[in-house]
Amino acid sequence: MKLKAKRWLAVLFSVLMLLSLCACGGDPDDKPAGNPGLSASDRDAKILAEPKTISFIVPGYDGTDENSPYYKAINELKTKYGKEVEIMQAVGDQTWSQKVAAQVAAKDPIDVFYVSISEYLNMYQKGYMKAVDEYIDLTQPWHQISVMDDYVKFDGKYYAGHVTATAYVMYYNRDLLINNGYGADEPMDLYKAGNWTWDKFVEICRECYDEEANVVGIENMFDEVFQATNMCAAVDFVDGKYKLNIKSPEMRKTLELVQDIFYTNPVCGVGYVTGQNKFLKGRAVFHGAYAYEEDDFTALKNAGDISLDFGVAPFPYGPNNPEKKNFGHSTGFAISSGTDAPYTAGMLIDLIGKYQHEDEGSKDDLLAEGSKELYETLAQDLFIPSYTDGVLEQGFGAFYLLWYVRQGEDINKVIGEYETNYQKMLDDANALL
Repeated sequence: MKLKAKRWLAVLFSVLMLLSLCACGGDPDDKPAGNPGLSASDRDAKILAEPKTISFIVPGYDGTDENSPYYKAINELKTKYGKEVEIMQAVGDQTWSQKVAAQVAAKDPIDVFYVSISEYLNMYQKGYMKAVDEYIDLTQPWHQISVMDDYVKFDGKYYAGHVTATAYVMYYNRDLLINNGYGADEPMDLYKAGNWTWDKFVEICRECYDEEANVVGIENMFDEVFQATNMCAAVDFVDGKYKLNIKSPEMRKTLELVQDIFYTNPVCGVGYVTGQNKFLKGRAVFHGAYAYEEDDFTALKNAGDISLDFGVAPFPYGPNNPEKKNFGHSTGFAISSGTDAPYTAGMLIDLIGKYQHEDEGSKDDLLAEGSKELYETLAQDLFIPSYTDGVLEQGFGAFYLLWYVRQGEDINKVIGEYETNYQKMLDDANALL
């Protein structure tokens, strides 16, 4: 029974993560390639000397959407350099990362592949990713160097480009807060006063929860946020080695909160995409989701599809998070270590960055006053558990722990069930260091 549940959860998690493709806005400059010894003309010459066709994979993209930044980037690569791009796709229950691994094993690697934070360490350690410094233009704004420094810089080199970071936030329903005796922007006011904590958040959820009116305290997209805002990962990296952390006091506190608000004294809805729809219909006080959702919510409101009066604040902070770190997500694009067209691959990454950058910049008008600055501030101070948890099963880390605990299963039992298997995975990961 649990194996079937795990398979279903794995598929669900993969689908949800497709929502996390992100970029940042602005206008690119016409500057030389990142390698200071390589001029733009030399870079073009190296691209033209490489094979005519490269392969590319990104979750959910099949090459047909003409409005996609991927489509525009591929079209420019063809127009300017005469290059073709073969769109690769996972088949059946296969995930995109499994497809990347399968192509490597077949000695036919995918030249450019999407990569997310749960795969950064794993794919680097397995030798799937090639250092990109020589092949992309690091001077361009779509390569967020501070984020790349945090997550994809190994041995002094970068192993992915167009790496971005997006903060996870808490949307709130102003009308429901007012109807229950709170200020319209109570969460943001508490944040500014330094009092936006788990305890205060749960208090408001319980006060506003109304079973008869079908109103819940929170609909949340990703349970991992509870780990992040309490500064605990299933896996720590200590003294150059991975260490299992699922028995730490921080993890215990996190699992206890999740079980309490989802099962013992429930204030939460089912979450995920269904939960988001419920929030937009005014049936939840809070909604945890990524910052890029705001422009979509505003567009729906402007079109008259929803009437929700919403605000946004950081997700509340747990008791073991004195530094007030925030949850978020990061994605990028890697060049396969086995490619025979690294310069063409690097140019495709730059072109994707350019068009995603322009696309995101055009949406800034849909953000409320102060939102952009808030998101940029939060994104500079992230704690993302899946960065290290990604060395565990299919990159899901403590995802299963959180899931079964929120269903009411005994915390000690769940930890015990995963401890041995997770430790074996860490032993394997440590052997690769």
